[in-house]
Amino acid sequence: QTVANHGHGIWTEGPSTSVEGNLVRLNDLDGIRITPTDCLVIGNQVEDNSQENPEDYHGILLMGSADRCIVTGNHIDGHGDSQEDCIHLNSATTDALITGNYCYDGMGSGIALTANNDDCTILGNHLFENDDYGVEITAGTCDNNRVRENHFHGNVTAPVLNNGAGTIFHTKQYYVARDDDNVGAIPGKSITNGQTAYIAVHAPDGMQQLMNFNIYLIPNATKVAANWDLETDYGAIGEVSGLHGETEAAATYNVTNDTWFEIDAVAAGMFASMVSEDTGGISLTVSTAV
Repeated sequence: QTVANHGHGIWTEGPSTSVEGNLVRLNDLDGIRITPTDCLVIGNQVEDNSQENPEDYHGILLMGSADRCIVTGNHIDGHGDSQEDCIHLNSATTDALITGNYCYDGMGSGIALTANNDDCTILGNHLFENDDYGVEITAGTCDNNRVRENHFHGNVTAPVLNNGAGTIFHTKQYYVARDDDNVGAIPGKSITNGQTAYIAVHAPDGMQQLMNFNIYLIPNATKVAANWDLETDYGAIGEVSGLHGETEAAATYNVTNDTWFEIDAVAAGMFASMVSEDTGGISLTVSTAV
């Protein structure tokens, strides 16, 4: 079925509705607008909607009441001058599964979570050449969403914006080499004032954006302003050592004796230009005894 009109292309209000196999194009407002819970949006071609006011409407919109919906196998093309986001979740839409969609050339982002969008899974989507982000998680009230195995290319601002809490990405763990100076049964190294611990790092094949790099520590004293300095050195095979790297020596940390503490090195400015298959490391130096 081909849908083209002066309002929304398809607007559902009954629960457990299936919207499948439509060509939805050149509508004035949203291409597909889903209001109820437990709906399926499968295999639609959605393109060049929001004709009335470009950037105001979206390819596929899940309203705030559209919990537990599945959006899969859709081809959404904004043509760069019409739809804002290819797939947009309004405030309070939760538990959505968004998988296997092709989101291309939106005036905003490929997939956007706006506020109070919790426990959603964004998996295996292709997000190409959108004007903002491939995946945009706008608000800190978006909790425990999973963003895994998506493919990004040419999104203008960045592949991902994550302002959410507890967002789950692909994870890789590295350890300080275990030696006799471990901390109980925990692999690691005990260091004091002026000493340094080193962690070797290799960016995995296919990495498109480093979201976090967390360093876990157990302080041996309570300090209001523990001073730990970070330094990185990394690059591709064949590049000169020292070509890429950052230092951070100004930050201090409020830590409690014998209590796990976490530093996000990416938030501290480390690995700012690391790309897939880069190799190198990061060091942490104790500038003030803790």
